[in-house]
Amino acid sequence: MTAGKVSTSSGNAQYRKIQLPMKQSLTQINKKGFNLICPCFIGSEPVSHYVKSKRGVVVYKNPRYHPLLATTNLCHCDFVRKARETFDKGEEKCLPKICSENSEDALTWHFFGLLLDMPSDVKQMLITKVLEKALQRKIEQDVCCMLGNAELLFWHGREVEPFFEPPESRPSKEGRTEVDLAILAYPEALIFIEAKNRSKVVMKTTHDQKRDQIIRNIDVGTHFAVTNGYARFYFILVTRADAKQSVDCLNCYRNNPENILRTLHYRKDLAPRISELAKNLGWISWDQLF
Repeated sequence: MTAGKVSTSSGNAQYRKIQLPMKQSLTQINKKGFNLICPCFIGSEPVSHYVKSKRGVVVYKNPRYHPLLATTNLCHCDFVRKARETFDKGEEKCLPKICSENSEDALTWHFFGLLLDMPSDVKQMLITKVLEKALQRKIEQDVCCMLGNAELLFWHGREVEPFFEPPESRPSKEGRTEVDLAILAYPEALIFIEAKNRSKVVMKTTHDQKRDQIIRNIDVGTHFAVTNGYARFYFILVTRADAKQSVDCLNCYRNNPENILRTLHYRKDLAPRISELAKNLGWISWDQLF
């Protein structure tokens, strides 16, 4: 973003921001110093930093203007990759989807992205706190000890390694799964975090009308954990406090482990540890985080 000179009736020069083309990477934009330019006014009218969709949803023109993203690390490779996903029509065309005021990805980055720069002891404490609130129980000590050095991967699994694929025993076709946040605390725990804001848990997939988003994550996550030497798999759903339908879907498996075995009938390896798996499914609302 650069500054352009604007002449006023009083003869004094004022400056306004000019948006750089969105084709440039966020890293390139950062190097040009757009973070350093403060909001400005031309006469009595503020320069708008957002547009509104047909439904009235605010979409910010730049991640730095988004209240949830303004103080985060916008140069991280995971964020830069996600910000390349843009709207394809309307006033918001070509703007990053993560710049929407309703973006669950923006919430995910706001709350969990800060863990990337935390000292290991603080990271361990915060992740442990989230897990214990979501699961409503104490976490195993050997898992806690690994969380401080855990690897955090945002939006990996579909296009970026590690790939999260369904087991070969699955009878019907399915592509890879993108996980909002995968926490790799090898060899003790693999943790999948699925974030929802205004949207609900998806109740079907492209190739399976009866396969909801939660059972898909359980299937893919446990398969990856088993084949890569992780002792435990955890799945944590993060939603708004009033997201009853999504929480009910999770509880269908958490409170009734036999539903997991019935739905994943081709996963014979799950039966011996199904009770432990069900105990490792949790829910937490956004307002309970940290």
